[in-house]
Amino acid sequence: MIDLFSQLLDRALSERVSVVQGFNNNVLEKAIAYFKLERPAPKLIVIAGSNGKGTCAHVLSQWLAISGYRVGMITSPHIFNYRERYSFNNEQLPISVWNEIYYLIISFTDYVSLTYFELIVLAGFLLARYNRVDVLISEVGLGGRFDATNVISHDIALLTTIDLEHTQILGGTKEEILGEKIQVCRRGGYFITGVRGFDKSI
Repeated sequence: MIDLFSQLLDRALSERVSVVQGFNNNVLEKAIAYFKLERPAPKLIVIAGSNGKGTCAHVLSQWLAISGYRVGMITSPHIFNYRERYSFNNEQLPISVWNEIYYLIISFTDYVSLTYFELIVLAGFLLARYNRVDVLISEVGLGGRFDATNVISHDIALLTTIDLEHTQILGGTKEEILGEKIQVCRRGGYFITGVRGFDKSI
């Protein structure tokens, strides 16, 4: 079977749609509105932080699935193939399902302007709706404020740790980086953090 979604990702890489463009999010926001994905699942959880995001996401997904919930999870990066980046109840989906998502995405006129990571996030939102999940867990790719996962409002935000990383984009101090990452939070939502001295940092 031809992997059409893989070809779509390869195009995004070969044409080098820039990270800076991805930090605008305008095109992705249009895609969210086009597909009516403002709430791809009844409960939405986002995980930000410098380290431990993936571990936190996988442990939470396992726990929720064992508890009887239908769980979608968007993570990055992958080890062997892009299909690792979205799982349903901790299982990868077949290429045939990803091909269905491919046909949906190319129906959106401006899909060619989406970055690799934006395509993954958009596909993850579409797959969560396809799988009729109860909970969608999204791991932030970079930072928080301008990350593709932050185009929708989550019910619960988890912040794992803060360290110096991507300083040319996020800022040169832990306080500046915290200021970027904490913007995945929403007024009225729940916030959980493992950052020590968090109140003093704010």
